[in-house]
Amino acid sequence: LASPEWTLSPALLILAGLIVLIGAVSFAPTCAPLRRRRMVPSLTALGAIGTWAALDLIAAASVLFMLIPAVDLPFSTFLPVFLIAYGGALITGAPGGVGPFELALLSLLPQVPTSDLLAGIVAYRMLYFALPAMIATAALLRPFAPIRPKTERTTIDERSAEARTLRQSGAQITSIADSTCLLWTTNQTLTVFPSPKSRLHLLGFSTVQDRATLQNRIPILYKCSAAIAVDARRQGWAVARIADEAMINPTTFSTAPRACRGLRRKLRQASQADVKVRTPTRLPHPAMARIDAQWQQHKGGARGGTIGRYCPANLHEHRVFLAYVDAQLVGFMTFNTIGGHWCLDLVRCAPDAPDGTAHMLVVHALNMAAKERVTSFSLAAVPACGDHLKGVSRQLANALMKRGGAAGLRQFKGSFAPDWQPRYAASPNAVALTIGLLDISIEIHFPAPLAHPGENHENIHNQDEDYEVALHKAA
Repeated sequence: LASPEWTLSPALLILAGLIVLIGAVSFAPTCAPLRRRRMVPSLTALGAIGTWAALDLIAAASVLFMLIPAVDLPFSTFLPVFLIAYGGALITGAPGGVGPFELALLSLLPQVPTSDLLAGIVAYRMLYFALPAMIATAALLRPFAPIRPKTERTTIDERSAEARTLRQSGAQITSIADSTCLLWTTNQTLTVFPSPKSRLHLLGFSTVQDRATLQNRIPILYKCSAAIAVDARRQGWAVARIADEAMINPTTFSTAPRACRGLRRKLRQASQADVKVRTPTRLPHPAMARIDAQWQQHKGGARGGTIGRYCPANLHEHRVFLAYVDAQLVGFMTFNTIGGHWCLDLVRCAPDAPDGTAHMLVVHALNMAAKERVTSFSLAAVPACGDHLKGVSRQLANALMKRGGAAGLRQFKGSFAPDWQPRYAASPNAVALTIGLLDISIEIHFPAPLAHPGENHENIHNQDEDYEVALHKAA
């Protein structure tokens, strides 16, 4: 736009700084408390605000420009003057900007006669402020009914065992187009975890997109099956393979196959160190908390989202297995168990635990599941390796896996010779998918504190919906 040449450099600097600021508050871990308190709009909301504000200001400037008598004044010159006057009026806080707005225009447009400019401003205020206000007042005589998304809660038994882990991050169970799904809201996304046995089809995809639009968020399907990924691609959504889930049938599991030779070696090491696995009737929470603290210190902290965190109040819903050397607890493992499906949740081993402790815990859990005729046993998902990619993408994916420790996790789970089932993410376009995955990754690596991190198993009943006595904190 028409302006002095010296203004270009500071304008570009301010624009670059604004982009950096938006990126920082939207994704930087240090700004996470602001995002959790909903003090930072999503990028979708910021884009809508910026677009509509720009259209509104250009429309307002066009109205005033057409009301000013014909002078040798191009619109490209008038628009910056109008924006300066408008901004100055907002900064002063004067009602309707009356006074500062007129003064700025009179000062910056000396070529326009004062009487003509003031007459144009009066007509502008009548057309752009008074007339819409009267129309809006008439419309408010019968307000529109608020649009509320229909959310139907369902029981947790209808969802996979992963639901219990995601409840730590505030996820909710709902029904979308007759399919049971899990909804997880982050700052940028409305993340949907479809049930492994469900299919969304056209109605489900449009419903997910409508709900996300109402919340100014990006719709994203996360860790969905290959069948749902195919449906998403048919709807024109961008799809990416993000993880592989290790599935085992306990009733047919054996350590004899050649693929399990590494597992057999680890089990021998654990046996030589006299590691014993027990199924407790009462959990030793102080010892478990100590191991969890040691593990976090050694690993750099616990993650959140789809990854479980140690919380004594939640362990009553899990199957827990403890590993001892003599009388000392050296590790424990927890599993979500729902509807004949077991899913690995927590793996915690002390830094000085013997090699093979975690392997022995998994084998003990598999044997227990086999006795109970469980046929679906998940060692949970690991980030997808780059084997299905080519060229630079493959190298980048493998480098990220190695840096994030996923390679070691895949090696550990791969020692059980599981059936690797791919898991996908999908969003309406590639940009939305990239932003959504980045936001989810930050939420996983820098999770919010647990609501009741120090709560023990003795007061779980306080959280029951039928508990009719208010807690002291609430009272």
